[in-house]
Amino acid sequence: MQWKNGKCITALHKSDEGKRPTHRTAVVERSEVSKSAVKLEAVANQLASLTSKYARLMSESDETSKCMKSTTETLKAENANLSLQLDDEKRKVDDLQFAVEETGDEDTRTVC
Repeated sequence: MQWKNGKCITALHKSDEGKRPTHRTAVVERSEVSKSAVKLEAVANQLASLTSKYARLMSESDETSKCMKSTTETLKAENANLSLQLDDEKRKVDDLQFAVEETGDEDTRTVC
């Protein structure tokens, strides 16, 4: 195709000028998509890390809770046992006091 008076060259320049902004826009969009992908990967890694940390903390929390429940049960049993021992010792003291009073009463009767 033959163009007269340089109109062909002018038409090509206009066509190139029309493509350049579109090309620049595409490059900018690719760059933004690339940056977004990098940010998304960083956020995904952070989420995975936090999820892992959460699971570990939950496991530790459950373990601590079980340990505390076990310790509480042990202490309750020990407390009940000590309470029974205390009651037994109180009875022994009462019995001894009664025996001392009886002995004192007998000694008083014999002296009089």
